[in-house]
Amino acid sequence: MSSIDWSKATEFSAARPRPVRWLVEEVIPADTVTLLSSVSGAGKSILALHLAICILSGRPWLGVNTVTGSVAYWDQDNPDDVLTTNRIVALCLGLGISVETLPRAVVFRAHGAVLSNYGEVIGLRDQLVARGISVLMVDTLAAVNPLDEQGIAFSRLITHGLFQLVEAGIT
Repeated sequence: MSSIDWSKATEFSAARPRPVRWLVEEVIPADTVTLLSSVSGAGKSILALHLAICILSGRPWLGVNTVTGSVAYWDQDNPDDVLTTNRIVALCLGLGISVETLPRAVVFRAHGAVLSNYGEVIGLRDQLVARGISVLMVDTLAAVNPLDEQGIAFSRLITHGLFQLVEAGIT
């Protein structure tokens, strides 16, 4: 006797695409984990902060429409929050936005291996949900991750960690 339930099996030919909800139209899908990767010093942090401000203000990012949403920026890369704060102010000035008018955003740091601890991940998820955050941007995990960011163990950590947030509706 087989333990497989074949009654719900479907043919490949029955597959139909689901509509994609976009964070950045036809560039970054919502409800998933997206990685922006490059060598150190290439400008990933400033690009991510620019994207965060565009999402917060409902402006296009690099000429592409975004969905307006609430953002949390997990900054583990920069030496202190002054660097992040200065970048946020400079980007807002460049975009003609008053930083005081940006709604629903927070910049934070973490201590310890957050994503490798299920309890910490759930705590992070619950805090983000309680604050009404729809987008989490992570500026490197090197400071809170003992693993090689190019290795399989790190990929597994991301899958089991950040996807817990996606299930809660946080891109």
